[in-house]
Amino acid sequence: MKLQTNKGNRSVKAILFDKDGTLTNIDNMWVEPTEMVIRKILKPYIKENSTVTIEQMLELLGIVQGEIIPNSVIASGTVEDMLDEIGKYFPIDKVSLYNEVLEDFRQYLLAHPDMIIPIGDVAFLISELKNKGIQVGVVTNDSYIPTKTIFEILNIWHLFDFVATPDNYPPKPVADSLIAASEDLGVPLEDIFYVGDSYLDMAYAKNCGGGIGVLTSGSDVQKMTDESILVLDSVEQLLDYIKGE
Repeated sequence: MKLQTNKGNRSVKAILFDKDGTLTNIDNMWVEPTEMVIRKILKPYIKENSTVTIEQMLELLGIVQGEIIPNSVIASGTVEDMLDEIGKYFPIDKVSLYNEVLEDFRQYLLAHPDMIIPIGDVAFLISELKNKGIQVGVVTNDSYIPTKTIFEILNIWHLFDFVATPDNYPPKPVADSLIAASEDLGVPLEDIFYVGDSYLDMAYAKNCGGGIGVLTSGSDVQKMTDESILVLDSVEQLLDYIKGE
């Protein structure tokens, strides 16, 4: 199959997706559980004379007035990135907190499945790509447990041919997961394309055939255009750019 890009038609054999902001709507899903987790973590440390308040910590991580800021730690980083940022200001035990945070997120997702909103008919999109002979995977900076939980709730976990999270590969933009995808799927890197909503995603995609930017999280149109080979309003448009040989 061919992918129509702003740099001409390119052979495509595999497409990998980011998760938050690309396949699922990030606007509401992570605000409440992240605030809940951060308040729980900081409760033992926040004092009247603390130099950083919980509200300021939320802003540093990328939650401002109840909204997630594009390309922030919460939007594009890992749970470890979040804990590292908090650890700059408070003496938390990052190692012991990691699994606790993941379990808190998992329990929240299971209790609030209605908060997980796919961007378009993701099951149809993935199925159609696979019907065209294109292998499909997901590479996310979210951890394995919430990733699997989210996609099981959406009933699409079984559709992925490859999954990479920071629990088994270095986080984006390190290329290890792309190299693993190439080997596991038996596809040359130049025939793999990555779909994402952030500048970090587009930097990661420079290690393969190229980045397909989606504008569903508010990234700057011109910057995404400069950093990608194709820009879409959302993944819902992707099938329009897949053509036969």
